[in-house]
Amino acid sequence: MPYRAPTIPEVPSTAIDRLLQSRFSEPADNVLKAIVAHFVCAGFQSTSMTYYALRRGSPTESYRLWVVACVLVSAAMTLASFLVYKIVVASAFIVQALLFYGLLTVALVGIAMAVAAVALYDRNAKEPPTKAALAADDLLGYEEYKGEPVRGARGGSSSGSGGAGPAPKTAETSAGDDNRSKSE
Repeated sequence: MPYRAPTIPEVPSTAIDRLLQSRFSEPADNVLKAIVAHFVCAGFQSTSMTYYALRRGSPTESYRLWVVACVLVSAAMTLASFLVYKIVVASAFIVQALLFYGLLTVALVGIAMAVAAVALYDRNAKEPPTKAALAADDLLGYEEYKGEPVRGARGGSSSGSGGAGPAPKTAETSAGDDNRSKSE
């Protein structure tokens, strides 16, 4: 993809004019060449404008004024690049703070997700829920697990499932529950 050729500035020197015409009058074939061509032509355009402003009223060309114009433009470009550098470096603490606190937030959310995944993991959906899952249900406000009301601390007995949840209902435990409710 060819890039547009820059506008060749009018300069008082025929050697510089020939150089600019031979190097930069054709469209560039890559972006780097186009950027260099536009930068060089803009520099010579600024120098020519400064030269003609200094030479105002004088009918003859002056090498000394051309040198002064070149010095002024190069000093302005140097100062501008220095100021841009200082502004970027001075504002870097803002970018550093945004990156630091943004990535710290992402890390903390990742840790929270991992803890929640470990706490709520159900190895086998057919087994009763773990104490951690039941505690999470308490936090979330769920009052039932698989249609059965869950009472008390939700820990259940330690028999049957190794203390991980309420024991499965059998004929003996059902009869024990009936006896307990009658005695209360």
